[in-house]
Amino acid sequence: MDNLTFAPLPSWGNAFKAVLGIDVPDKELAAPWLQGHEEGYWLSRSAWSLYLIAKFRMLVMGKDSVTVWFPDYFCNASIAPLRSLDITLKFFPILKDGNPDLSACEKLLNEGNPDLIVAVHYFGKPALVKELSDFSTINKAWLIEDGAHVLQRVDGVGNYGDFLLYSPHKFLPIPDGGLMILRDSGPGKITKTILEQFDFKSLHSSIINDGAPSKKLTLKWLAKRLLQRAGVRGKHSEVAFQGDETVMDVGDLPHPRISLVFSSLI
Repeated sequence: MDNLTFAPLPSWGNAFKAVLGIDVPDKELAAPWLQGHEEGYWLSRSAWSLYLIAKFRMLVMGKDSVTVWFPDYFCNASIAPLRSLDITLKFFPILKDGNPDLSACEKLLNEGNPDLIVAVHYFGKPALVKELSDFSTINKAWLIEDGAHVLQRVDGVGNYGDFLLYSPHKFLPIPDGGLMILRDSGPGKITKTILEQFDFKSLHSSIINDGAPSKKLTLKWLAKRLLQRAGVRGKHSEVAFQGDETVMDVGDLPHPRISLVFSSLI
């Protein structure tokens, strides 16, 4: 879904800051997206946020595996890290207006209860997720709202989930950046006490500090953007269709940690 939006080129001033590698605290970077007592955590992609949430659910519930429900219109590449875990994936239909099909979700319960349910706000239009939130409460699932094509908070987005995901890298001149917001008023009532009891911060830290991120992809991105800013344009060429094996390869994703270039440009 990265190709559904086109981020602008960085200005010369921002590009210069990126070269210098000016670091900005994560909390400060997240401030424009947060409301009330919400907490924000950065990863390079929302795909890694989904992975982190699944790991946390396992930890809280004392389980080795979880069941995750996705709408049937969802980017396969974004599930790649999840597939490396012991999970069961289920897909529920969405209606023509992009809203979840609640009657289909009721029937899907015959195959077992979900641990996590993902609701997507497609193409900047808020989906109606209040009923899905109530469904999550009844079935003791955590609800994840994915603002896949929303830059920041708008009416109808982020009102009901336990987690809220944003992908600013799709809209801003940055090479990576996915924000995961935790809300204590969602169906799972994931309070600060629960986060501290199961040490969510350490889990997040263990994921973003697992190995050293390669600078190659980031430097390649920056070099291309600087050339484009200078007016250099490449020749248009046909893009080969990528099969499932390529799309679902975790190795093709950026390291879970956001790059220093990200914090310089945002």
